[in-house]
Amino acid sequence: MNRADRRLFFALLIVSFAGLILYFTGHFGGDYVVVEVDKKQYGIYPVGINRSIPITTAWGNNELVIEDGEVYMKEADCPDRLCVKHGKLLGAQDSIVCLPHKVVVTLKKGQAGEGETDATAQ
Repeated sequence: MNRADRRLFFALLIVSFAGLILYFTGHFGGDYVVVEVDKKQYGIYPVGINRSIPITTAWGNNELVIEDGEVYMKEADCPDRLCVKHGKLLGAQDSIVCLPHKVVVTLKKGQAGEGETDATAQ
């Protein structure tokens, strides 16, 4: 093993440990999802409970899915369906936005604040 090989090995080792530190300090994933419609809170949902959430607005319909700690928009009846194509939320503060329906879904870390609801029915 020459000097360049050792440098490469230690660089990869440092990058691996940095990834583990980020993972265990919570920079990946989230604890709850906040759904807003037209800048108003629609609901707050824990990520630990599997569910399908229908989001009905004056502009159209969406279906948000929380499954095994992953959050994604399964269905939308908007023309471009960019919110569906976004895929799964990756980490805290990541968002899915459906502009035609004025829906914003944000993954948050920590506990839902005092006075906030777990969910609201429309």
